[in-house]
Amino acid sequence: MIILSWNIQKVTEEKAAQFAPVIGQVINEVTGGKPFVLVVYENKTKPQAVLDAIGTGIHASSLQAGWVPAGGGSSVKENILLIAGNGATVDKPEVFTGWRTDFDSKCKLLHQQEIQSAQLNAARLNALREPRSSTASGRQQALDKAQVGTFKPADHFRDPVVITVRSADAKASFLALHAPGPSSGDEHEEPFAQTYAEAVLANAGRFDMVLGDFNLRTHDVDASGFVDQSVRLGATTKGSEEGRHTYSRLDRVYARPGLEISTALLSDGQEKALTDHHCLAIKVEQQQAQKTITSYFAYEPSPLRQQEVIYENYQQAFVSRAENLKAEDVSMDISQ
Repeated sequence: MIILSWNIQKVTEEKAAQFAPVIGQVINEVTGGKPFVLVVYENKTKPQAVLDAIGTGIHASSLQAGWVPAGGGSSVKENILLIAGNGATVDKPEVFTGWRTDFDSKCKLLHQQEIQSAQLNAARLNALREPRSSTASGRQQALDKAQVGTFKPADHFRDPVVITVRSADAKASFLALHAPGPSSGDEHEEPFAQTYAEAVLANAGRFDMVLGDFNLRTHDVDASGFVDQSVRLGATTKGSEEGRHTYSRLDRVYARPGLEISTALLSDGQEKALTDHHCLAIKVEQQQAQKTITSYFAYEPSPLRQQEVIYENYQQAFVSRAENLKAEDVSMDISQ
């Protein structure tokens, strides 16, 4: 099974229709008749029409399409689109809100630390030099700004979406997300995107993977036991050598330990008319049958168990051992 995660920038019905052959070429070349699900981010209007347009370029059997509003404030609302095919089916997707309490708690703590830092800085400056009226006003403004803070509640941001995809030989349940981006302000990456990612990962224990556009360029996150399977892919967005996105790892996949997956980036080219993101492809290996206790033992006996193999009769083993000991005693007598 193949999972494709792609931020097609500001995808509208018109844009989807124009670039359907390009999108289809990227998808068709990697799926090759294999079951797949395509997850598309950054759609804000006419989701069904967009899905219909994208579908015209995909050569696959039994296409299934759907979409979910990811919520968030008016400036960040968008839909997450899904297309499955070649025998893959998707359970009814739904938003995941289990991250919100953790996010708000983390932001509250960060805000308190920000206030404390501003207070300590003001006290340090006052100790160095008694403030004049103008200086005192500036220092108070810095304290007031810290008190107000720049933090936003969790319901301002988009929720991840729960997606369970099934095929004849594999199943995967994962969260697809589009983390806070530039529309959330200058602080979108830190603290918002980083805190968002850590809150989601900390509450995603029942899922196989967490994937999507994390809007983090190079930041590491506390993955709560998940493994970053995209760390070696490098930049996932397009840009020149001096470009803003050269080292950006915005698109990622975190998988639970032991899940057999492989990852790659697919590209429609370096032009940005369609999008500035490459497509993240995740191949989920065929699930193996559950191991039994005997599966964990080697076929050949270990050296520590050789005696049990050589001597089928334990009494024979004891006799042989006694003869060896007697021979050792004789050898010692001779040496004396």
